Parts: sequence; structure tokens; C-alpha cells
Amino acid sequence: MNAVVFDWPPATRVDRAISKTEVLARAGKPSGLRERLTRELAEISWACKLATTTLNLPPGGLPEFQVFRLRLKPGVATASEPLLRAIDLAIPSPLLFEVTGDAGICTVGAPKRASAASPGKQVLGAYIASPWVDAGTARHPLPVALDLAGLHQALLRDLVPLAGRRGETLDALLARLAAVRLAERDGARLQARLRAETQFNRKIQINQQLRDAQRQLAQLRDPGE
Repeated sequence: MNAVVFDWPPATRVDRAISKTEVLARAGKPSGLRERLTRELAEISWACKLATTTLNLPPGGLPEFQVFRLRLKPGVATASEPLLRAIDLAIPSPLLFEVTGDAGICTVGAPKRASAASPGKQVLGAYIASPWVDAGTARHPLPVALDLAGLHQALLRDLVPLAGRRGETLDALLARLAAVRLAERDGARLQARLRAETQFNRKIQINQQLRDAQRQLAQLRDPGE
């Protein structure tokens, strides 16, 4: 899994604090948001704006995207997905989050697109997160891209804990990641059943199912498939 914290160009930096009241107003006060903001976050800031005006890149269909920095309260392990989604959907452009806390720093993001069914609304995919690293870890330069849309996709790709296959789109890579996570859960469930089973014949059947699941998982992880 990639341990990625990006080195944002100085021209993109905004570094403006965002109040929790402002987040609530923009998000439309979804259920539980006030409690999550209070319980999980010490501070929210708008760290960077990546746009045609701050980077020498054409839009490529994406005029801009933002980086928000979330500082967790002491003792809070991570920002919950409902909290991330509420903040994300309150902002029209795509977001990347830099989350800082007791464990260090990590980068989190999700694909985001306009809803075809509901004009003015956004659709979020599943979140991808880098591992936690020490806050003083050297930052990675931004990936090379021809436009802002390509840069955003490349940043998300760098967070995915799978090597991409030749010609694989981001959507296909994320679908494969979802299949890997499902296969991992299935494997863990079968291992638990195998440990608990006392009948020899049933153990043989479950063990065969586990081997099949492990082969499927290996195929899904293989970048050469």
C-alpha cells in the first residue's frame, strides 16, 4: 500500500481555517454531522486549491479541486466515513483530505462526479486512504499529468493499494479493489468457520472453499491479469 503525502506547490496554498458552523451550513445539517464534528475534529482548514489559476494545467473537464486538512482530536483514531462524505458533498468540486492525528498523517480521497439523475448533486465513490505515516515524513512530488482531471485521477491512483493493470481505468481499478476487499472478507469468514468446525468432512469442504477463495484473491491482486 502506498504511503503517500503529497508536496503541494506553494502557488496552490490557501491555508484558511473553516469553522464547523460553516461546514454545517454548507452541508445542510445531515443527521449526526454536528456530533461527529464535535467528537472527531479539532480543526478544519482549506489547505490548497488546485486549479488552472494556481497550476499551469488546462482543466481537461475539471476546473479545480481542493485539499482540506482535518486535525483529529486526541484519542480519535481516524475521521469516520460519514463525516468525510458530509464534508465532501458540501463542496461542489472534488476534495482530497489530509488527516492528521495521534498516528501521524494520511491522505484520503474518493472519486466524485455530477449526478446524471439529480442536477446540482454530486455522487461519491468509495474512499481510498494511504497508510498513516509520521507527520515529518518527506512529501512526494505530484504525479505528472496533462490536465487537472488527469492529475486528480493520478493522485487517487497513488492511494490505491493495488498495482494497476495495463490500460486499466481508474473506475476499473477501484472496482477490482472493491472485489479484493470482498474476497478478503470471504477468506476471513471461511478461516473462522474452519477453526470452529469439529467434523472432519466439513473441515475438508471448508478448506477447499478457502483455497478457492485464496486463488481468486491472488488473481484479483495480480497486476498482470
